[in-house]
Amino acid sequence: MKHLERHQHEHSQTFFIAIFTLVMGGLIMLFSSCEKAELNEGDSTSSNSNAHMLTAERSNEPINQTTSSAPAMAYSSTDVKIVLDDITDAFGGLPIFPNTPLYIAQPPSPIFIFPNPLLKPGGQQITFGEFNQVTGLMTLTCVPVGTRLSVRVQNLIPYGAYSIFVKNYKYPGYNGTNINLLGLGAAGIGNGVRSSFKASASGEGVIGVIQPSGSLSVFGNIGQCMLTDAFQVYITGIYHADGNFYGPNLGPQGSYVEQFAFSYTNL
Repeated sequence: MKHLERHQHEHSQTFFIAIFTLVMGGLIMLFSSCEKAELNEGDSTSSNSNAHMLTAERSNEPINQTTSSAPAMAYSSTDVKIVLDDITDAFGGLPIFPNTPLYIAQPPSPIFIFPNPLLKPGGQQITFGEFNQVTGLMTLTCVPVGTRLSVRVQNLIPYGAYSIFVKNYKYPGYNGTNINLLGLGAAGIGNGVRSSFKASASGEGVIGVIQPSGSLSVFGNIGQCMLTDAFQVYITGIYHADGNFYGPNLGPQGSYVEQFAFSYTNL
């Protein structure tokens, strides 16, 4: 009887240990599965977070970006040069004093030829002081169809007839002669219809033209952009003493003088 009770007691202990082992094993497996699940979830969250950061960074990158056109190249100058090549005093020399009456210079000659007086529209003779006081602004802007040229000048001969011409020089530029002159022509299109104007009563004048590339009206040619396709350009103001315009040409010898000029040198 005692042996039977002892056997039953041992069998109960063994059964309890087996059940306890199974339960603990199950709990261990359960905890292990939960930990792996949490770890995997953390990795997934980190991966998604990194992917989101990468997307956010890429979203700041330009997509199908188009480059805007470069600003137009432009040059402006208020440096007005008074041209003395075509004027003289009564004896064929350069004028010095403001009240000196001016004459139109004649071509070189072996004998002295008394020059023609340089006259205002009303017939009065122009003095050196009236001739050399021009001020103004010239602007060159390169555009796809050529060079936009604008000239605004003051202190011209009131009611005087003026034309703007373009001179194109090769290196080393103007040196007191026209040996380096590559081209000469009326500003704008070749017929010169936009290059001429009458000065106002106060001596003001304005023109604005597009200078296309190609042949100039008198001779030679000019590139599309004066600021890059030429070594030196002169934008020169011609005073027509006879009061007439000659379109693409300067006019008859002795009827005009070059009074002022702006220049640009591509250094």
